[in-house]
Amino acid sequence: MKYLLILICIFWELHAGLHYIDTWQTKDIREAFRENVSDVNAILKRGEYTKIAKYKTDIESITGQIKTLSIANDNKEELQKDIALYTALINEISKHLQKKAPELEKNHLHILHKLDAFNKRIAMIGYSELSENWRQLSNIKNSFIKQPRLKLEKEFDAKWSAVVVTVTELYLDEEIEKPVLDYLNDYKTYFKEISDAYNSAQYSNLNKVKPLSYKIKAQLELLAPNN
Repeated sequence: MKYLLILICIFWELHAGLHYIDTWQTKDIREAFRENVSDVNAILKRGEYTKIAKYKTDIESITGQIKTLSIANDNKEELQKDIALYTALINEISKHLQKKAPELEKNHLHILHKLDAFNKRIAMIGYSELSENWRQLSNIKNSFIKQPRLKLEKEFDAKWSAVVVTVTELYLDEEIEKPVLDYLNDYKTYFKEISDAYNSAQYSNLNKVKPLSYKIKAQLELLAPNN
């Protein structure tokens, strides 16, 4: 009887230890995938291609860890299928972006670094129609990067033209007008670069990434090792 009790205690301690390991692994995978999604956003939205190698290494590690989890087979198979689709999408999209927009990170940083000075010039001009058109143009660009669509691409072109026309019709001094128009031209060049790259990668593929990553995150959050 004494030995039986000892065996039972050992069994439960072993079971509890394995349960703890699985719980820790699940938590670790969740954190790793969240970081992976952050890296993917940097690659797809800002052209930080130096993060591609890390993304690939991390997603391989995540895939390997999922195989070792003690979870229901149906849940594991669905998660593995979604991770495989996610990986294939990112690999395909990043390949097109590197080919079509090799300077995307540099151009994004150029636009970002000059944005504050540009906004100050717009505020200094003090024309409400110009400020509003610029705000709308910026919002269109941001919406396009979040969810690229042909409609937004056309809206950007129309609104950009409206902003440029407004600036030229104000007959500003050259020292004010020139840097404003220069920035707007750089802004359009940047948008054209990213829209061409997104077109090459296909809008439909880009628009699958966010909902799929949300689905995987939700699956990982709900994972509970079998008791």
